[in-house]
Order: sequence, then structure tokens, then C-alpha cells
Amino acid sequence: MESSKPYRASKRVADSTKAQAETELSNARKAVRDLALKIEQTNSRAKVMKEKQPKNQKRYEQEHEDYRYAQVVKEVEQITREMNKLKLDMTNVLTEKRHAGNIFKALSSKRSTLLSAVERIKKEIEGIDEEHVLVELARIEAVKEQQVIEAQRKEEANRYQKELEEVRKKAKEVDQQNELELEQELQVTLYNVNLLENELARVKAPKGSRPGLLQTLTNELETAKTELANIKTEGFNFMASMDVIRNELKRVREEKSPLQKQDEKRELTVETLNSKILKEKAKLESIKMTTEKANSVASNLSVTVEQLRAETETTKKETELIVNEIEKLKLEIPKTESEIELSEKRLESVMDELKTAKSLESTALENLKNLIDSIVRDRELTSISKSTITITSFEYEYLTGKAGGAEEIADKKVAAAHAWMEALKANEKEIVMKIKTAKKEIRVVSMEVEDDGGDVYGTEPGGRRRTVDASPRRSMYKIGSMTPGRRARSVKLLSPATRQAIKSASFTKKKERESRNLGKLLDENDEMG
Repeated sequence: MESSKPYRASKRVADSTKAQAETELSNARKAVRDLALKIEQTNSRAKVMKEKQPKNQKRYEQEHEDYRYAQVVKEVEQITREMNKLKLDMTNVLTEKRHAGNIFKALSSKRSTLLSAVERIKKEIEGIDEEHVLVELARIEAVKEQQVIEAQRKEEANRYQKELEEVRKKAKEVDQQNELELEQELQVTLYNVNLLENELARVKAPKGSRPGLLQTLTNELETAKTELANIKTEGFNFMASMDVIRNELKRVREEKSPLQKQDEKRELTVETLNSKILKEKAKLESIKMTTEKANSVASNLSVTVEQLRAETETTKKETELIVNEIEKLKLEIPKTESEIELSEKRLESVMDELKTAKSLESTALENLKNLIDSIVRDRELTSISKSTITITSFEYEYLTGKAGGAEEIADKKVAAAHAWMEALKANEKEIVMKIKTAKKEIRVVSMEVEDDGGDVYGTEPGGRRRTVDASPRRSMYKIGSMTPGRRARSVKLLSPATRQAIKSASFTKKKERESRNLGKLLDENDEMG
């Protein structure tokens, strides 16, 4: 959009300059027609005045005709200047049309690069969507694996806890049973020992006791010994069972340590998976943001592409109209040139008639001088003898009434000629100012277009130029290279010196021919004067 604005401005300037050129051409044609009519009118008036006016007014008419002849020459020179300016304006319009064509080509190339950029961004969005789907699938699989691992870990922890509780319960039961049995046996043994001590005391007492008691005591001692031996064996068995329980506890602890390591490893894997999942979530968020940005960029690019298409269609239509109008102007230029040639031929014929009229007037003036000299001599001779001078009735009427009327008419004609010359000068100044303003606008527009081209064709590190930057319409796609030499050359083409240098051979020949004709006419006029 930014690149189409200078093109529209240049097109508007070209249209305005073309309209001004057309108006100036029409004004020049009107001026040529007016000059031709005025020349014919002066010729007819000269013929009528030659037929009607007497000989003594020929000098005044000759002076008036010389003045009119000088005015006509000046007007012809002014018209030729205006025609030259119009032709220069036409060449400027053609250069602007070429410049607009170059801008149109640049816009079309930019449109193609933008379309390729849109396609590339669409492909990148599709690839990002595929990566997003893969990341989602990986995340789902990781979540499932995490859930399975956590369930297995919980089941194994529950199983190990149950086994430990059962072992602890068994150990407690065995300890309680052994303690109760040992306490009972110790109480029995203590009771038996007390009984034995009492019996020994009895035995050691008097000898009058019976031998049967000794036997019973010995039997009881043996039974007590056997019971003590049984108690010892049970104690050894209890110690062995306690060793077995300790070994089982050690085995359970040994089995529990790798399970704990496995649990730690699983926890580490779960933590790593959680960190990976968080990273993938961050990546997904960034991918979503990039996809949203890409979608917005793609929508903006599509809108810009549609706008560029519409603008290209309008520019095509406008260029076609400009080409048609330029062709029409080209067809009208030879017509105007033929009219100018006809007017020049008419001027030459009028100049020839003026030459013949001046030759006749010079002969008539010589005759008048001779007559006037003879009349003056006669009057001087008569004035010597008389105090009065006799004049003719025609001279008297001329001196009294007609001379004043003729002087008033001559003054009016001179004032009208001055006013007409002032109007022509003002029109010429206005045309010159319009052409200067148009040239300034064309220069400004051309400089803006060149500056806009420099912004569009940004430079890359390797010296090449690229069209689209990061801001969506200017990115990493190349349009073409424009060297500084070409830019300077295009600026030079828009300078006034080169505009004046671009002229056709026929136009220069015609200008030389007109200048020669005007020089000859001025020289002849000086000789006649």
C-alpha cells in the first residue's frame, strides 16, 4: 500500500500536467486562429483604407501598420515559445508515463514475491501443525506412562508394607509366646528349686528320716534337670528362630533397598517427564503464539495481495487510458504542427503583401513629399506678398474634425493593443508559472518515488537488495537489484536540463526554420523603417 501511494501521486501529477498541456494547446490554437483572423482583418482594413483614405494619411497608417507588424511578430514569437513549452511538457508527460510503467513493473514483482511468501508461510503453518500434533501425542503417551508407573509404584509399596507388617506381627507374636513360656517355665523351675532346697534342708536335718524321701528327691532333681535341659533346648530353639527372623528381616531390607532405588529412579524419571512436559507445554504455547501470528500475517498478506491485485487492475486500466490519451495527443501534435505551418505560410504571404504595400507606400510618400515641397514653396511665395495662407477644404476638414476623430480612434486602437499585449503577457506568465509548478511537482514526486523505491528495495548484507522486510510486507524475499547508478540516472532524467535536451529532430528543424524566418522578417522591417 505504501508503494502504490507515490504511483497514484505521480499519476495525478501526470494527469494534471496532461490536462494543462491540453488546455495550453487549445489556448495556443485559439491564439493562432485569432492571429490569423486579425492578420486577415488588418489586410482587409489596409486594403479598404488604401482605397478610401487620401494620401496625406498614409504616413500615419504606415506607422500604425509598422506597430501592428511588430506586435504580430512578437505574438508569433510568443506562440512559438508556448508551443515549445507545450512540446517540452509532452516529453515530460511521456517520461512520467515511462516512470509509472517502471513502478507498475516493480509493484507486479512485489506482488509475486508476496504471493510466494504467503505460500511459504502456509507451508510453515502446516509443518507447525504437524509438529504440534506430534508433541500432543508424545505428551499423552508420557502422561499415560507416568500414570502406569505411579500405579505400579503404589502397588509395590503397598505390597512391601503389607509384607513388613506381617513379618513384624509374626515377630511380635513369637516374642510374646516365647516370653510367656519362658516366664512360666522359670516360675516352675523356681518353684521346683525352692522345693528342692527345702527337701535338702530336710535331708540334712536329722538322720532319722526315711530313705524313700531321698529317692524321691533325687528323682525330682533329675526331672528338674531334664526340665532345665528342655528349657535350655527351647531357649536355643527360640534363639535360632530369632536368628531366622533377623535373617528374614535383613533379606526384606536388602530386597527393599533396590526397590527404594527403583522408586527413586522412577521419581526422577517422573520429575524429568514433568519437566519435559512443562517444556513441551511452553513450546506448544510458543507454537500457538507463532501460529496465531502467522495466521494474522497470512490474513494481512492475503488482504494486501487482494488490494495489490485491485490496484494492479486499476493501474492497468489507467495506463491503458494514459496510453490512449498519449496516442490521441500524438495524433493531434501533427495537426497543430500543420496548423502552425499554415499560419507561418499565411504570415509569409502577409509579409509579402506588407512588403509590396510598403514599397507602394514609399513611392507614394516620395510623391507626397514632392507635392508637399511644391505646395510649401508656393505658399511661401504667396505668403511673402499676402498675410494669409490659402488651404483646401479637405485640409481644413482634416485639421478641424476628422483629425481629432482619427486621433481618438488611433488612441483607442493603441490602448486596445496595449491591453491585448498585457493580457497576452499575463497569460504567458500564468502559463510559465503553471509549467514551473508542474515541473516542481514532478520533481518532488520523482524524488518521493525514488526515496520510496530505496525503502522498498532494502539492502542485504551481501550488497543485494530485498523487497519485503519483517513487517509483514517486507520480509526475506527478493524482488531485484537496483544499483545507485540507475537511481542517479533516473533522477537525472527528471532534471530540467535533460528534459530540455530530449527533443525531436523535426521540432528542432522547425524551430530553426521559424527563427530564420523571423530573423529575415525583422531585418527586412529594419531596412524598410
